[in-house]
This record gives sequence, C-alpha cells and structure tokens, in this order.
Amino acid sequence: MLALGVGDRSQAGPRNSLTTKIDRSLWNKDFKRIATKAMTKAKANQFFPEHPCDLRCIPKTDTAEYEYVGWFQHSLRRLGMAAAYSLIWCFGLLSIFCSQRASTRLFQVWSRLWMKTTGARVEISGDLSSNTPILLVANHMSYFDMIIMMTAHPFVMVNAQEMRKHPLLGRILRNTGAIFVTRESLSSLRDFVADVSAALGRGNSVVVFPEGRIRCSAPGGPFAPAVMQAAIDTGVPVRPVLMWCELADGRPTSRASWLGTEPLRHSLQRLQRIRGLTVKLRVFPDIDPAGVSNRNDLARLARASLAAASDHFPATCISIQPTDLLEASVAGIEVAQP
Repeated sequence: MLALGVGDRSQAGPRNSLTTKIDRSLWNKDFKRIATKAMTKAKANQFFPEHPCDLRCIPKTDTAEYEYVGWFQHSLRRLGMAAAYSLIWCFGLLSIFCSQRASTRLFQVWSRLWMKTTGARVEISGDLSSNTPILLVANHMSYFDMIIMMTAHPFVMVNAQEMRKHPLLGRILRNTGAIFVTRESLSSLRDFVADVSAALGRGNSVVVFPEGRIRCSAPGGPFAPAVMQAAIDTGVPVRPVLMWCELADGRPTSRASWLGTEPLRHSLQRLQRIRGLTVKLRVFPDIDPAGVSNRNDLARLARASLAAASDHFPATCISIQPTDLLEASVAGIEVAQP
C-alpha cells in the first residue's frame, strides 16, 4: 500500500502536511525494519560478503595530488588488458588437457601478464615460496589479491562458490585444484576446513583471506578463525602476509582497492590510470600451530603480526572499528577517527 501511495501521488491531488508526515514516518519505519533485518542476518553469518569501504576512504587531497598516466599510455594498458582477457580463453582450453600442476603454472603465467597490463609493480619483502606446505593468510584489499599472490608462487586458491559456476574461470580454477567456500552457509564450514586440510596434506600451499570481506587498506580487519583449524589439524605452519599499495613517492594509497559495491570496471579503470603504482607484500615469520592452544588464538596471533606494521595503515578508512582502534593503539599506530 505504501508503494501504491507513492506511485499514485501525481494523480491523487494536493496533499496536506499531516498526510505527508504520516507517509514519511511509515517509510522510515519500513526502511528501518528492512535494514535491521538485513544487518541481523549479516552479523549472524561469519562469511556474509560485506564490503564496508567506499569512495569516502579516499581523501579529497589524495585525489588532487595524484599522478595519472596520459591518454596514450592509458589506451595501451586497456588494449593490453583486453588481450590478456582474450588470452585466458586459450589458457582455459589448454588447462582441460593439462595436469593440475601444469594448469596452475599456466594461471601463474597469465597472472604475471595481467599485472603488467595494469602498470603496477609487485615487490615482495621476504619469501612466499616454500618447499613444504604452508597456510598463507593475508589481508583482503581488492579482487585481484589472488592474482598478485599467484605471480609469486603457484598456490592453491580459495574462492567463493559462485566462481565455480562461471563457464570459463570456474573450469580453470577447478583444474588448478582451487577450493570453493559457500560464505552464506555456516553448515559448509566443516567441509571447507576438510578441503583445506586435504590440500595441505597433499603437500600444496594454500592462500586464504580470513577477513571474509574487502577493506581498502592494510592491515584489514579481524581474521575468522575457522580456516586456522586446518593448520592445527595438519600441523602446517601459518605464514602471515601484509599487502598494501603505494604511489611513486612512497605514500600508501587506497585508490587501487575495490571500494564497496562499486562496479568492477570502475575499480579497474582507476587502477589502470595510476602512475607508478607499487603493490608491496611483507612476509612475516611462520607461526607454529603446535604452540597455540586453539584456532581463535592462532587467528589473533596472525592478525597481530599484520597490525604491528604501523607504517601502512592509512587513517582514512571509514570501516575502522573500535576493536581495530584498540589493536592499532597497542601496536603504536596513530588512527584518526572517521
């Protein structure tokens, strides 16, 4: 009835102020009820895909000071990326006839080509590779985090269940031995942990982003402890990795991140225009799960390693929570309230 009333307003004639106030009150109550229901559902699900950041995470002064590439170089990057996306179809067909190891190597080659088309460089402080299986945990800042990781080492990837249904990428990811998780279903966590444990048991290294959401900057949010159970069950060490982006002058930036629910093409266009972008990875020492009592402590210990890097925590992120402020203050990080 509320929708019909709003839709027929142009034909209903003049309305007095009392009627308008009543309609607004009903609308506010209805909106609050729907919003409260959605927020309650999200909070009850640890793997509900939330994106708390948006364009407000980029300060206005940061936008004015940015250096952009010219139209010619931007056009070359767009053509190169179009070629890279065309090439993945060839890799997808080849992966059908290749082993898992060969398919993973093909995806690694494509990932390196894709990064070149963005104009961004990847610098790694530490060693991501390992002769023994490891569980790599990192903060989640964008949709291309997995591509960045693959440029350094052919890991087994953890992806959302929706990616399995993609006609091309789904097949490629399955051929590389990727693990799929249904974030909307808590009942699937047991199977997900079992799949990660099985991959680690086969001697593969697995990379996962335990935040379960995307934040625009390092060190990200709290880690969900469920995946840490796989490391405890198999005795595989956990290796934290901090990931952030810097401009040519060394300033940390959020413009290369996927901000909120914006279309993917907008984030990609913003990424292609940045001049001198560097994606940096800092690898921390391995954490032995044998010395940790439970998965919750293991998740907090891994997250604390990232929070200790105080030089790469821009205070402009609107998704900073009180717990993050407390953790940042303990680590000596100065955070400005949004």
